[in-house]
Amino acid sequence: MSADLTWMILRDGHSFLIERDGVRFSAEPGNVMNKHSYKYSGFANKKTVDVAMGDKKKHTVAFAMKKQGCSIRKPAQMLQKSNLKFSAKLAKVIAYECAGKHYRADLSHDAIRRAKKILRTLKVEKKDKQ
Repeated sequence: MSADLTWMILRDGHSFLIERDGVRFSAEPGNVMNKHSYKYSGFANKKTVDVAMGDKKKHTVAFAMKKQGCSIRKPAQMLQKSNLKFSAKLAKVIAYECAGKHYRADLSHDAIRRAKKILRTLKVEKKDKQ
């Protein structure tokens, strides 16, 4: 099924669609910005990028992309997953995976922003000694 036809079917409603205060969000896997639009849709696009919380103790970010030539009937095998540790090169690695390999260059900036937000939530605030 083509990506446009899939979006035409899914745009009015699906199980991951969330509406709050007149704004539509989507919590589907493969949606980097959680916006309900064709550009960010994880179902409609053949190439998707997903950034999620990894292991909290190890301070990692889970980064996933769809594999090329994989069957839709095997959703567990569709994603190429990797855990990225917090480092100064995290943004460079994500940019290379998205734009450097000519995968989805338009999502590289959004994926970097999401990874930085996730890592910011993992940082532990230092207690003041008094």
